[in-house]
Amino acid sequence: MYETVCSELVALDSVDFAWVGRPMAADNEFDLTASAGGGKHYIDATVSGGDGSRLPAYIAAERCEMYINSDIAEDVRSKCWAKEALSAGYRTVLSIPLVRDGVVYDVITVYSSDVDGFTETHEMVMENISSLTFNHARMIDRQRDHIDDGNTIVTFNFTDDSYPLQELADRSDSEIHFDTVVRSTEESITLMIEIVEGDRQPVPQHANDVSGIRSARLIGTDDSQQVLVELTRPCCLRRIEKHGGQIVHSISAPDENELCLQITDGASVRPVLDYVASQFDHVELIAKEDAEKIDAVVNDPTDSLTDRQLEILNAAYCGGYYETPREINGEDLAESFDISSPVIYNHLQAAHRKILGHILDSNTERENHVLDS
Repeated sequence: MYETVCSELVALDSVDFAWVGRPMAADNEFDLTASAGGGKHYIDATVSGGDGSRLPAYIAAERCEMYINSDIAEDVRSKCWAKEALSAGYRTVLSIPLVRDGVVYDVITVYSSDVDGFTETHEMVMENISSLTFNHARMIDRQRDHIDDGNTIVTFNFTDDSYPLQELADRSDSEIHFDTVVRSTEESITLMIEIVEGDRQPVPQHANDVSGIRSARLIGTDDSQQVLVELTRPCCLRRIEKHGGQIVHSISAPDENELCLQITDGASVRPVLDYVASQFDHVELIAKEDAEKIDAVVNDPTDSLTDRQLEILNAAYCGGYYETPREINGEDLAESFDISSPVIYNHLQAAHRKILGHILDSNTERENHVLDS
């Protein structure tokens, strides 16, 4: 995709060289993802000269905003990259980072052989191209989630008194496991958590004193250890998924937290690491390993479900609706979603029908293929 973007950019008037760089895990390290226009030797010469960390792409990434230099010759004496650029025939440079939530994913840079080579129109075009490119890249990453078998598993420890689940664990003197997101609205995120060590009964009362928690209530039978917790937006756990991280498990204790994430193979690890580090205090990466994709499914049957059907199905499964005896019932689920029991039943029935239809239809297709062969 980025090769195509670079090729299209050099086809524009005034653009002589275009390249896309991706920040890597180490500071001041970029991976040249794609380029067009024959200027790769300039990038290589600058990096080998020891001033790669001050390339315009790095400056844009550091500032998280567009960087433009309309007369490179003025910086030749003070900047190695400018000297190399001028030697390569470039007089103007424009770099624009692809940013979400303060995290830089990639940087697109274009060079021109003319002084003042890029006008406000070029800047506007670059902003539009970067936005479209970023959205398309994220769409590809989401599609890759269902087809790649490999992934990277990263585990963090962090201590952050402002993190609602740690504060709740501290106030209730318990260990809290995050199970699933039950409900998502514009104002809040409702999580289902499990009290693994400690008494769940006082948890809702303690939650009233925790900043970032709107409400909490018990769910299920008296033997259940689960609690529904409503967090105010923005919720960092939800945003982690937008940066390519899938939560494998999350554990909060009174004095620390452990967060384990799965990152699909081929997706950039750096944005997830940067986002986690920006959201929590005292973050430490304690493990990073390649592993087989957890619960990898091609043509995931849940893809056919609506968002509400998937939310209710997740809540039912994690809450013990399918256990014998049931740990929660339809009335509990209905109260959680503030809808009636018949509506809950209809959503579950629709979800069951779609998933069973997907599985049974796939089996029938395979059997017919065997018979035909």
